[in-house]
Amino acid sequence: MNFLRIRIVKLGLKGNVSVGRLISNTCLFVYQMKRIFLAFGLEENGYFDSFHMRVFKWTPDFDPQIESPIALVWIRLPALPVHLFEKNALFTLATKIGKPLRMDEPTADLSRPDLARVCIEIDVTSPKVQAVTFKSKEKPICNK
Repeated sequence: MNFLRIRIVKLGLKGNVSVGRLISNTCLFVYQMKRIFLAFGLEENGYFDSFHMRVFKWTPDFDPQIESPIALVWIRLPALPVHLFEKNALFTLATKIGKPLRMDEPTADLSRPDLARVCIEIDVTSPKVQAVTFKSKEKPICNK
């Protein structure tokens, strides 16, 4: 457990975080700030140092023995008009798929204007959204 505490300090995250063991392969991280959850939950490679790690949002009925249906996923929205890269507009679009949490840095600073990426929270037991269509003044735009 100590290596986890050391790694948290190295991440440079501000705010109180405590770490405890629930069962042999499940740790409980307790923190007050959403960005700490995002820092852990949005690591795309799924590893924390050399350990495979998956992050689940706490719910009152959380059971470490049961797979949570709630997952964080990155969605890609290619070929959007540039004015839709504004956070409120992008999150409105992403809401059609799940609960938007954040956009990546190249999306936020428009350094990659051909593709927007947004992290969303979804329930994997719900029907999968295949495409998002919205109307611009000029024409309908569809993202699959």
